[in-house]
Amino acid sequence: MRTVLSYHRIVGVVAAACALWASGARSSDVPESARRIAATLQLASQEYRLAFRGAVLVNDAERDEAALFVAEARRTAAELPAEATRILAGRLDEI
Repeated sequence: MRTVLSYHRIVGVVAAACALWASGARSSDVPESARRIAATLQLASQEYRLAFRGAVLVNDAERDEAALFVAEARRTAAELPAEATRILAGRLDEI
């Protein structure tokens, strides 16, 4: 069950990043950073899908790679303006 929740949470963060990207927020750097976060989390979700069959972990390495992608997205989110960081950081912490 945790796998499914993690995957759906990743999709939620991707949606938030895309919304920031589309809005342009208040900085010209936000669209590029939000695009990078969305792309990185898309990779994380692909790794999660490979790591699990249903609720059973079948590939530790894929799960570990997914965690690395989420960590990278978190680092990128920290570079955003405060409001954008606040929005994404809370969602990334849920993954």
